[in-house]
Amino acid sequence: MGFEECDEIVQSLLSRVENFICKDGNNLTVIPDVFLYRQSKPMERSFFLSEPLVTVVLQGRVSLLLGHDELICDRGNYVLSTVRGLPVLARVDDISPGYPYTVFGFKLDLQMIRQVLIDHDVAFPLLKKASSGRGMTVGKTTVDLLHALQRLLSLLDRPEDIPALYGGIKYEIIYRLLTSEEGERLREIAIAGTRGNRIAKVVEWIHKHYREPLKVEELASESGMGVSTLYHHFHEITAMSPLQYQKMLRLTEARRLMLEENCDAGGAAFQVGYESQSQFSREYRRLFGTPPLRDIKALLKR
Repeated sequence: MGFEECDEIVQSLLSRVENFICKDGNNLTVIPDVFLYRQSKPMERSFFLSEPLVTVVLQGRVSLLLGHDELICDRGNYVLSTVRGLPVLARVDDISPGYPYTVFGFKLDLQMIRQVLIDHDVAFPLLKKASSGRGMTVGKTTVDLLHALQRLLSLLDRPEDIPALYGGIKYEIIYRLLTSEEGERLREIAIAGTRGNRIAKVVEWIHKHYREPLKVEELASESGMGVSTLYHHFHEITAMSPLQYQKMLRLTEARRLMLEENCDAGGAAFQVGYESQSQFSREYRRLFGTPPLRDIKALLKR
């Protein structure tokens, strides 16, 4: 009965969402931190950098590659991302012009997550248990979570109610996520001093300074961990090492510079921190499958 009820609510959400989607891609709403996404045509894998949010798949299926780990989220399930700046490779499956991939997205408020934890600490018995998961995971929706999302979406019909009602609905959604099977990961990232929280700060630092030489020993010292501990927990959350993460950031930014700002390969390599053009071309080909110039030409022809 639970699955059938969830499926009915998902279908109801889909019908409502379709009234507010104007175009393929991201559709911002008048509700803070809430967005809708639609994709009607199949496309090859594309890179994006994660941020803390939950996205409920209302139609279609998405495959997410984090390092060498693949996550698949089908209709009615959600992707929970707890760390900002993870390079993720995404591919949307099971879609057609009459059956577009459709998502209801909600950006997470870490400050409110901490407040919910303070207000209801008795409700979270696993809080002291160390997290052992990635910074991105797939979870199953519940009837309670979907009902809260329905109430959130209903505010689009009465935007004058947003100032009075939005905060309470957002609070409930966060509570439902924290008490879900995946809530432990969210709690671990939100609480200051936990390993997950410290690794999230390391990820954020590398994201801001990826052009600079990476000194893992200094990062470990600043985060209060030994080098081997940093490597272990960094890989645990990101599915890659700090150096691999930096390399992914450099290469994806170089690709963006060449594609969007008409930068040549040498200039892009220099801007993202490479000193060797040959090393850049070699690592670029290893990640994207073709040399920089050929890759950009192929992308521009699409």
